[in-house]
Amino acid sequence: MNSANALARQSHRLLQLGVALLLFSSFEGFAIAYLAVPRLGLAAHTLSALQGILILALGLLWPRLHLSENGSRLAFWLLIYSAVAILVAYVLAAAWGAGNSTMPCWRKCAPE
Repeated sequence: MNSANALARQSHRLLQLGVALLLFSSFEGFAIAYLAVPRLGLAAHTLSALQGILILALGLLWPRLHLSENGSRLAFWLLIYSAVAILVAYVLAAAWGAGNSTMPCWRKCAPE
């Protein structure tokens, strides 16, 4: 497979992942109130929307890159890994209640 075909295929996959992240962000928005740490859930919601837009933009620019086949494969998988790994960490932290003692919800703690 030549480099142009690989870049086109990777571009298509990035566009699919960007749309999937936007859909995940949309559906996760409904679950924010039910998470153990809602503020962290909101951060994960915002992060997934931002990453979805970023990956969509990179998917549109990907075929214009002048990378070798191995370079494009490495950059493609590192981009996907970095986006998914940090998003999974945020979602799991929001669901498990990580950091709830160090960053409690300000509405419950604010004096009236």
